[in-house]
Amino acid sequence: MVAFQRGDAKDFKQPAQAALAQAPKARSAPRLLYVLTAIAVDEKDWPGALATAKRLTSEFPSDEAADDALERVGAGAAAGGAWPTVIDAYGLMEKLYPRARSSSPPA
Repeated sequence: MVAFQRGDAKDFKQPAQAALAQAPKARSAPRLLYVLTAIAVDEKDWPGALATAKRLTSEFPSDEAADDALERVGAGAAAGGAWPTVIDAYGLMEKLYPRARSSSPPA
């Protein structure tokens, strides 16, 4: 966590992934998944971002960050022109969280 607070996301990824592997249902797991999603979006790792967002939504569907993770992936992918990821992220968001407001493009 210290590495992340210093702004060193790369040094945060491996310990966060290890913590999730060791305690996948820990109270901190949803936040770790959300932060890993954000890091993947920042790195334009669309498959990685979508995978961690999907994991967050499937393992912790009622967590307050779950729909936001999908929104973050969709918005980041749209800015990067990764349209298949945009479609996947917003499609899943619409399916799982139909009441969530998103900035997804109209169909």
